[in-house]
Amino acid sequence: TTISLPANVILRGKGRGVTTIQSTSGSAVFTLTGDNAGFMFMTLDGVSQVASSVGIVMKSRDETIFHDFEVKRFEKGVYAYGGRYMNWRDFYIDNCVDGIFLYGEDDSSNGDELRHLSWCGGIISNCTTTGLTLSYEDKKCWHNHFADIGFDTNTGTALKVNGARYTELDDCWWASNTTNLAVLDDTDTTVNTNTVVGLHFNGGSMDGGAATLADTCQGVIFEKMEITDVDFTLTGLKNTILWLDCVEDSLVTLS
Repeated sequence: TTISLPANVILRGKGRGVTTIQSTSGSAVFTLTGDNAGFMFMTLDGVSQVASSVGIVMKSRDETIFHDFEVKRFEKGVYAYGGRYMNWRDFYIDNCVDGIFLYGEDDSSNGDELRHLSWCGGIISNCTTTGLTLSYEDKKCWHNHFADIGFDTNTGTALKVNGARYTELDDCWWASNTTNLAVLDDTDTTVNTNTVVGLHFNGGSMDGGAATLADTCQGVIFEKMEITDVDFTLTGLKNTILWLDCVEDSLVTLS
């Protein structure tokens, strides 16, 4: 049903897709209650996207570890209310309504900024509303790094960047998504730390689907990417977006 994972405990299986834990609970299945906790070599399966199900919830948990790990078939795969210095390798999200929320959020003083996440390797696929959401809620979401992540066949928005800052995406790829990317400022007008600044796509590819960019978009750079058949829509931009040494085909549109 539900399990709490305390500090300094790693739940370890025999391999992703080999060791599988299933739960159809309509709540948070795993709650990380301490730092330096996580999962290795296993799959966490919600079976049927049960309403209100969440694979993993963590609030202000630092140095979490996900290695060769998959979360699939939950309404929400992972919900992080802040956290720092996470170390994720070969982490997969599949067939959720919302794949993973990485929020800078206070959450009644239980949350924190979301920063210095390092996620290398894995795929976010078949999510129907959002795949990966990086968001300023009421604290900063900034200085996070993603490398070699695939966004594949998501029918919602594969990557949503809502007021997040200094985000690096190296050699990531998008294929067969409805909307690859949505970049926008958070709607809270009482602060000035919730605008998108320093979003850098370096290498990788984007094939098919749409991409929308709006609002501040300061220091947004697409560099050395291969872009095919993508429809870009720019709305109310306050800064110039730079495409540097990219290659695009004749089906790319910009409006």
